[in-house]
Amino acid sequence: MSLRALVPLLQNDLYFDRIFDDIARNAMREQHDMRNAMTRLAPRDPISVGGNNLFKQLADLREPIITKADGSQALDLRLDVSNYKPEEISIATKGRELSIQAKHEEKDENSSVYQEFHRKFTLPENVDIDGLSSNLTKDGILTITGPVNPALNEPPKKIPIDKK
Repeated sequence: MSLRALVPLLQNDLYFDRIFDDIARNAMREQHDMRNAMTRLAPRDPISVGGNNLFKQLADLREPIITKADGSQALDLRLDVSNYKPEEISIATKGRELSIQAKHEEKDENSSVYQEFHRKFTLPENVDIDGLSSNLTKDGILTITGPVNPALNEPPKKIPIDKK
């Protein structure tokens, strides 16, 4: 009996390796294509884009009060809304709550796209709501600024308790 009869796969190992390599290569190519297609379809998260460090952006959202070069303080809030046209974005306040909304719809004969964005922030007590303003850059960065009233930044007054 020959060695070939005892181990028939020895000569065909290269054949099977090539088949599995082709299958793996095709699967990786399809996965890459699918990831690219999903990236194009999915709206970008306004927090995770814009070229800045994600942790810095999160910290900026948590602490929107900045100190300017002259020592004064101001509200400075920045959001990436590049997936929306200016007329699709609305900003409103109700009490101390700042609400930012955007809605985008596209329909044609073969497809439709719908994206919606909502963010709400509770403004610090020392921010002058009447002085809020907004600006939208060409690259889709929405900046909301407002003055801070230092008189409202006083620490809470302690009230003594009478002991009887």
